[in-house]
Amino acid sequence: MTTLAKHIIVAGAENRPTMLEKSMYDSWASPMRLFIKEKKHGRMMLDSIDNG
Repeated sequence: MTTLAKHIIVAGAENRPTMLEKSMYDSWASPMRLFIKEKKHGRMMLDSIDNG
């Protein structure tokens, strides 16, 4: 095991992202949706976001 990996384990890092509080990111929702919509398969991605 590498030294970096040992330090990460000792520090208590986990392999999962932190949960985000939705209300903190409401101002980002509209620009992010426009960005996603313009991507390839954007409508399918938005449908996935909206409907899970």
